[in-house]
Amino acid sequence: MNLTIALRTFKARQKEMGEGHCSKQALDSWPVVFRRFLDLKAIDHGGFKESVDCGQCKMAQTGQYKESLKCCTYFPFLPCFSVGGVLAGGGPGASVVNDMIRNRQFVLPIGVVPSWQYRTKHKSMGGADFGQREDLLCPFFQKSTRNCTIWKSRNSACTTFYCSSDRGQAGLDAWAELYDDLYELEMHLVQEYLLFRGFSWEEICEQLEYLKLPANQMPIEYLPQEKMDSLWQHWQNQESRFFIEAFHWVSELSDADFLP
Repeated sequence: MNLTIALRTFKARQKEMGEGHCSKQALDSWPVVFRRFLDLKAIDHGGFKESVDCGQCKMAQTGQYKESLKCCTYFPFLPCFSVGGVLAGGGPGASVVNDMIRNRQFVLPIGVVPSWQYRTKHKSMGGADFGQREDLLCPFFQKSTRNCTIWKSRNSACTTFYCSSDRGQAGLDAWAELYDDLYELEMHLVQEYLLFRGFSWEEICEQLEYLKLPANQMPIEYLPQEKMDSLWQHWQNQESRFFIEAFHWVSELSDADFLP
């Protein structure tokens, strides 16, 4: 599927959700990059809205999640343009990203990727561990405030995840379908930006392999400097600029850039 078709699919889903799945209140809390692709006039704002308040986590209140962890025992892949949004916004989230860049913690041109060490631990997680294991806590979750530090730039998974829905399983299914559409759009935008910046398809595919956990791979937390140099090429030591420009590039796109 090319980016034109992906955007059409997303807009069709957007209208479908407006018929009874989504409200203006929910959409207004979405990351700015996703909102760029929402034709709000096509949304039925009187339609479905979730009453779930992540600030007052019901799952934590009932003991299913630890209050200090909530549902954030998950390290999301953060696309390059989302990383740029975090850096442009400053604050605690930007500090975490800058530390990751300095420490070579799987910060690639495609974005911030959970390390092989983290994914090895996450793979061993049982169903009862979700919301319970502190060693799986997202690095962007601030324990002192019990809040996400990258909320305005969160990815497709975190944007569409609900532990419960006012419409029951039908609502959860609708959010899951929307996640599939947003993730596909997200990945196309990442690849388009890297092509724009001169990376070849082969180089992009090599980076996308880091989204997987290779078999028999050592559970490492940091990438060797020579590997980082190879992945970043002529953008070495300019990672922050690369990400911030990705954020602006994606934010300034319009439908005309994708649709004939």
